[in-house]
Amino acid sequence: MLNYLIKSLSAVALEKIILLLVALPVNIYIARELGPDQYGVLSIYIVLATILFQISDCGVRNIFISEYAHSNKNTLITSYLSIKAATAFFISIALMFYYKLNGTSEVAGYYASIIACLIFTFSDIFESIQLSELRQTQAARIRLISGVLSNAFRFGMIYVGLPPFYIILSYGLEYAFKGILIYATGTIRINYSFDIKYTIKLLRRALPLTLSMIFLQLYHRIDIFIIKDLMDDASVGIYSAAMRLLDYLIFIVVVLNTVINPIIGRERASKRLNDIYTKYYSVVFWGATLIAALSIPISELVIPKLYGENYIASVPLFIIMLYSLPFIFLGSISGFWYVNSGLEIYALVRNILGLVLNVALNYILIPKFGLPGAAWATFTSYMVTSLFIDALFKKTRPAFRMKFNAILDLRLIYNWKKNEK
Repeated sequence: MLNYLIKSLSAVALEKIILLLVALPVNIYIARELGPDQYGVLSIYIVLATILFQISDCGVRNIFISEYAHSNKNTLITSYLSIKAATAFFISIALMFYYKLNGTSEVAGYYASIIACLIFTFSDIFESIQLSELRQTQAARIRLISGVLSNAFRFGMIYVGLPPFYIILSYGLEYAFKGILIYATGTIRINYSFDIKYTIKLLRRALPLTLSMIFLQLYHRIDIFIIKDLMDDASVGIYSAAMRLLDYLIFIVVVLNTVINPIIGRERASKRLNDIYTKYYSVVFWGATLIAALSIPISELVIPKLYGENYIASVPLFIIMLYSLPFIFLGSISGFWYVNSGLEIYALVRNILGLVLNVALNYILIPKFGLPGAAWATFTSYMVTSLFIDALFKKTRPAFRMKFNAILDLRLIYNWKKNEK
């Protein structure tokens, strides 16, 4: 298992590093070419698209990976496919209805692109199968190819002067490339077996995760919409530039989760599972702290060079956001602990409380402090929701104790490495 872990982690890490090296200059080029105003508008619709793509999954992906080794695979896959199809249809109808009531011709391309992209998100099902079958290396290669192709498309669209909404369309093409490549390898063979009772059962279990996913995405990105409401498009662009850089650092925990969570998902709720999570929390929290500490001194030099003088105000925002990194890592991992422990409803409660806190703090701090107020609001809400909210409920207090012990006891990292040897 250790050899598999090392091989998979290496493949996924290499994929993420290459994609980072490709996506970072493309995103910087887009931001510089569009300027803060247009980049702000684009960022709002990228956030909207990201939220809707996550909602279209209905929270089933995490359950799928957790249940794949313990359920009838064909029935599970067919149910997942049916749920995604129905959700994508209803989201598309809702978007068209909203545009009919409130949209303008200037944003029609954004709405059309988001609806088109929803069709291609079905490739998530194929990737979930690969991850559940512990074929992370193959999945990493396919994500790498599709990611490079979509970034090339983004660069080309801006270079030839096409409207920015084509950037949204590129995300759908990335899903399409990924699905075609997975299917073309012949690794996915499905004997469809639809069971309405099983699908309803899956939906009932996924409902808290679905709502949790909605509130989670709003909680993570609501500041963009509040800045738009209280300030202007240029402010959204400046804030988004800093947030985009933070997203690249968050890729690190995405790499870890992609490899480690399918393995942990094979463990049922037990003391052993909690011990594994405690060690995992310790490694990622202190690893994120180190990354943030190393990134802060170079921020003032790097950001103006990358984005240009129009984005100089992004520097202090990025530094504040770096303080959030350890808590973002904790929150990302604990979401899987909720699923593996059958406590999805508490994940929903946590994200609702996080959203309410974030909205309240943003509306209090932005009028007083401007964009830094938004960054501090997000930091505070991340810290509270990823750590302290778990202490409120009896069933989630084990998670609070695990995180608290992980933060205070550095010996856990040493002992984990020692046990692996």
